[in-house]
Amino acid sequence: MVDTIPDEASIDPERYFDERAGGDRTDDESHVDTAERTCTHESADHCEADAAGRSIVGVTGADGRVLLWVHPEEEHAILSNDTVAPDENWRTVGREWVRGSAGLGVEIDGIERVRRITHVVEGEETPRSVTHHVVFAASVVPTEAEGTIPDGLCADNPWELGWYDELPFEIEDEGGSLDDIRLFID
Repeated sequence: MVDTIPDEASIDPERYFDERAGGDRTDDESHVDTAERTCTHESADHCEADAAGRSIVGVTGADGRVLLWVHPEEEHAILSNDTVAPDENWRTVGREWVRGSAGLGVEIDGIERVRRITHVVEGEETPRSVTHHVVFAASVVPTEAEGTIPDGLCADNPWELGWYDELPFEIEDEGGSLDDIRLFID
């Protein structure tokens, strides 16, 4: 896949949903999947309340395994991801999150999925906000060894970081993180 998004380029996730423009995609983006999801929150104060959305990065190593954050006690796994503020660059946020949390330099290879999230507050009829989750494919920069992943994150963090070629357990999260992981692990 060819990376068609320069570092300085801003991404408008909503353009992938523009039916009039055929999804407004370049030839290199014809494979980009779109999805929609509604998230119901107890209050208007949730993790994406003031955000544009999330940059989600599926990092694949040279051996084809995928970097996952795994919570063994809750039997949950996710790809690397971080919240994107309205004035931030989606690609930069994702790349810097992987570098800061896993100690790996990555090259963003392209966009795999754009998910539109409608946020509603329990008991309210009108949606509070709409954010987007942009799922990027990325590969490890060859000059940085994959063995540099820290052994655990910190004593009080239940998440473990590791390379996987299959799901570590059955995950129940259709339409969310499981669907994103399946873009990289069959």
